[in-house]
Amino acid sequence: MTAEIIDFQTGKKKTLEQSQRSDREIEQDVRKFANDMVDDYMVRLIHEWQSEGLNIGSTEWNESKRTFKELGFFIEVLRALIQKEFELYHPMQEVMNKMMKLKYDKQKNKYYSQISYPVKREKTVEFEGEELE
Repeated sequence: MTAEIIDFQTGKKKTLEQSQRSDREIEQDVRKFANDMVDDYMVRLIHEWQSEGLNIGSTEWNESKRTFKELGFFIEVLRALIQKEFELYHPMQEVMNKMMKLKYDKQKNKYYSQISYPVKREKTVEFEGEELE
């Protein structure tokens, strides 16, 4: 069996016998391609945000620390999305499976996704005393 691939460094098409490459090597190349795609997209998106006056992704810590964790989370979610498209596993997929639910609207005949935030449970404090009316 042969496979036609594009060498992304040279842009040239190559034909390889599938037996020349192990499944692990193929997966590593696909994963690298997916990660490079996310990195490239994020650089462009961060530049766009900064051109709009936002400090997201700034190299100055005092400017970017407010959204640093959120940006990291966003990038990992994007990695999980792209890797899932290539049928690759990413640990964030498990987090999303726990947080996100698929819903179906019968009236509109459409599916949508809905986030299920973890519920904070407040401690119940019991007071002794008279009944309140």
